[in-house]
Amino acid sequence: MSTQNGYKESSSLDDTDSVSEHAVTAEPGEASGPMAGSSLTESVNVASIDTRGLALVCVTQASLSESMQQLIDDINAKRKEDTHLMENYKKASEMHVHKACEVLEQMMFDNYEKQGKVIQAKLHELVSALNRTAQLESELHQFKQMLGLLYQDIHKEK
Repeated sequence: MSTQNGYKESSSLDDTDSVSEHAVTAEPGEASGPMAGSSLTESVNVASIDTRGLALVCVTQASLSESMQQLIDDINAKRKEDTHLMENYKKASEMHVHKACEVLEQMMFDNYEKQGKVIQAKLHELVSALNRTAQLESELHQFKQMLGLLYQDIHKEK
């Protein structure tokens, strides 16, 4: 018996159980389409439990192609969704990083301001100490000169 796709169908029915086995085979030169020449188009065996005399399952090239295309479409849709999720995650991460950097920068400037006040006070103390040291060195130098003159005056009189 020939199907609409040009395949021959043969069946064997066993009356003792309700399992039918159908083999769909292609006649040489009859197979066409994207799966022509593959082992799937040459021989497909399908076992079907038929307890109430329901129609037997017959897998055709068209149904396999439709199933395969549906799987490919599902995979592509999931990949597109994954890409969209990753883009959203990337944008959210960039936004969080930007906010964290702004907060860190503000904390850094606040810290600079606090430390600047402390450093300014310490520098002021250092400058005052250096000025006092310079003044004391000047006074010491004057004292040495006066002591030298006194020494000379004492030795001249003798």
